[in-house]
Amino acid sequence: MDVDEKHDRVIVHIDIDCFYAQVEMNKKPELRDVPMGIQQKNIVVTCNYPARARGVGKCMYITEAMQKCPELILVNGEDLADYRRVSAAVYSTLCETGSPVERLGMDENWLDVTQIVKLRIQELEGKKPELRGHTFGELSCDDCECTNNLIVGSIIAEELRNTIKEKFNLTTSAGISHNKLLSKMVGGKHKPDDQTVISPSSALNLLTDDMPPKSVPGIGRRTVEQLTAVHLDTLDQLRQASVENIVEAGILRPQALQLKKMAWGQDDSEVKMTGRPQSLGLEDRFMGLYNEAECKEKLSWLLDRLTQLIAEDGRKPTVIKVTVRDYYKDKLVKKFHKESRQGKISARLFNLDIQGNLAEESKIEILQITLGLLGKMIDFKDSFHITLMGLGVSNFLEQIEKKGSIKNFFISPKKEDGLPQSVPTAVVKRKNLFDESEETSSKKCKTLENENSPEKVDNVLHKALDNDRSQKTEPKSKSNNSSIQSFLRKQESYAVINPKNSNTENTFLKIIESKEDLGSEDDEEIISLKCPADYDPEVWNNLPIELKQELIASNKPSTSYKVESSEKDSLDNNSTDKETDENAYSDTEECPEGVDQQVFEQLPKEIRSELSKSMSKNTPSTKIPPKPHGSSSKASKPNKGNKKDTGAKSHSILSYFSRQK
Repeated sequence: MDVDEKHDRVIVHIDIDCFYAQVEMNKKPELRDVPMGIQQKNIVVTCNYPARARGVGKCMYITEAMQKCPELILVNGEDLADYRRVSAAVYSTLCETGSPVERLGMDENWLDVTQIVKLRIQELEGKKPELRGHTFGELSCDDCECTNNLIVGSIIAEELRNTIKEKFNLTTSAGISHNKLLSKMVGGKHKPDDQTVISPSSALNLLTDDMPPKSVPGIGRRTVEQLTAVHLDTLDQLRQASVENIVEAGILRPQALQLKKMAWGQDDSEVKMTGRPQSLGLEDRFMGLYNEAECKEKLSWLLDRLTQLIAEDGRKPTVIKVTVRDYYKDKLVKKFHKESRQGKISARLFNLDIQGNLAEESKIEILQITLGLLGKMIDFKDSFHITLMGLGVSNFLEQIEKKGSIKNFFISPKKEDGLPQSVPTAVVKRKNLFDESEETSSKKCKTLENENSPEKVDNVLHKALDNDRSQKTEPKSKSNNSSIQSFLRKQESYAVINPKNSNTENTFLKIIESKEDLGSEDDEEIISLKCPADYDPEVWNNLPIELKQELIASNKPSTSYKVESSEKDSLDNNSTDKETDENAYSDTEECPEGVDQQVFEQLPKEIRSELSKSMSKNTPSTKIPPKPHGSSSKASKPNKGNKKDTGAKSHSILSYFSRQK
């Protein structure tokens, strides 16, 4: 197979040397020059280089490590909080370069410094750069002049390593190549605290013929088992094998092609910026849990640890998962076997206090949920032997509104990139667009009417918002004690503007006010949906247009509006307006049939009156004679196939208060 066609990238792989051990040595400098290992359960997960010089290795049992180095000092490393914080700080520092950075675990990062290299070469003005660090094999390329780029990349890698050492007192090792695979593999050739450069011509010197496929990063245990089944035990055999032979092992064709490329040292995968994690979780292994009380205690311990991670992350999860391993089930299947169950959970349970702790009632409720998930995998009435338990959360929300917020009725709970899926485009903090003079508003309206481009409409509206932020908002009126009005007060809201999916003329509702109302001699159109006096302006701006129209029509029946809209059903019809003009609102409205009495009594008088009039449209004007004694008090149900219009549209606010039959 031919070598890479393009060698125009420069990829740097940075690995923090014995990361856990260095973090502990920074906390206790006296451990720096003595053999020291990080203990998790009965295993030494990593150790410093003095301990490695005495024969202690990573993931070695403590008994074996102590035999090799009796003076080994063990530090408990089961709490990963400090390691995560340092890892995040190093990642943030690397991101300051402006280059794409991809995390690989807590101690490794890839950087694509191609653009920085191009700028450096321009600054050199033809001068030959000086290589920093070591080279693996000969630094040459028969197909292009990429070696000069790699040399400049070695200079940038050294600068990055020096920055990390100065800021965090951490030594690092780096690999520099034209792809991610080679940069990672060559970075370990001169550890610790050093770096190595490899050119494309030396790829096969790094990936020797007798090397097993599992030595290549990205080829996992399951893939190795499939390759072994078709007698592909070395990289040379994998290179010589046909794609069809690899597919016979049960590997899909695209993956088979990728495996052959990796065997030749080729990797065209991009360095992708690492986003926020899609899930958070942790597991714990132990000798055994044998009853429900022990399981609940372990879940409580895991939840406390998990709460710390959620507090650092800042988001609220909506899915929780429990993972468990039962030793008795392992014996049945004769292999390591884990089970997991997950379920929905209210994000409000994770409202943490200032110290980042859960409320006691929230913790109790979460433990009940997790114990229920565990009960789906373990029969507490039967014997069991749990040796592993994990707890994780996912499906995060960026922001959780207050429990009484009216936004919860109109915004989808599922979010993507921190925004609800129902949000089309820009989200703008909005007060009131219409506190300006009539002349300014008229000019804005004319501009919107004359511009057909949605982008221009968006720009004009954003300018209007900027002007209004400098002005004071109108004072709020006194709150009403009714329960439905409480939803329309003192809540945070945002207005969503999306002019891209419709023409300018159809995007905004135009309302023409009379000369007396405007206090002006010019009779011009303005864009207005002013908040009634009884409602909170911020929450009013978040209501759907249909609800605004209906509430305006019911709240100001005597105001003469001329309404223009692209939709036929944008406002109540003229007959409804005439009825509200002729009849004053009554404080003693009777509850219509089919409406909940308690909800009706708490409604504002304007909405009660409107609801009564709308419900009475389908009721005969003549009074119904009293029923004879003994007749059934239940009204006969209408035929479902011949339902009549109740006077309220499908999007009307009246539909929220009608009792479902």
